[in-house]
Amino acid sequence: MNDDRCANEQKSERVTAPNIGTPLRPIASSMRAASTGVSHFLDQVLCPIFDRVARQTTFVNGINLVRRLELHQDLGYLTPTTTFVTFDVAALYTMIPRDGALIVLEEFLCKYAQNGLIHGMTIDTLMNMTSSVLDTNCFVYENKYYQQIRGGAVGSPFAMTLANIYMLKWKQRLIGNQKRHNELYGRYIDDVFMTSNLSLD
Repeated sequence: MNDDRCANEQKSERVTAPNIGTPLRPIASSMRAASTGVSHFLDQVLCPIFDRVARQTTFVNGINLVRRLELHQDLGYLTPTTTFVTFDVAALYTMIPRDGALIVLEEFLCKYAQNGLIHGMTIDTLMNMTSSVLDTNCFVYENKYYQQIRGGAVGSPFAMTLANIYMLKWKQRLIGNQKRHNELYGRYIDDVFMTSNLSLD
């Protein structure tokens, strides 16, 4: 990130929820809070860019998956011995690391910006807005306020797009491997599906 912006960022002590034996799943409930509007705005600006970039590796629904499998078969890549592989990314929205997500987001913005701008806004502006959304996710438990320090809150409009951008970076090596072997790869939110014709021996 921009060195000046990092140097000016105020450090604050963050409180985590006590060990109560039950995982907490924060849900944004302050629908009229200022950060919710910012989250909506970021989602409207960046989600279309992600959708365009990740179109070839995203399943939009079950019919889309079936059609991709049919095309895979027509190309001769689907055989009687093809293995179907599927797995789920647990707690995708709430478990992405805050700092890691910001680093990946900045790389994404730099890559797809035009003349350093996205919709007329600088990358620093969008990064500051994202930080404000991530740093104002709070919840109440037993009459105490806590700040969420990892991931985005469930229900926050930008949480899905930010998680998708983070996953797009994470899965590049896997996508490249699938392409080299003429295999299918796709993701629907936190569910991943792919094919393999490699020997299990």
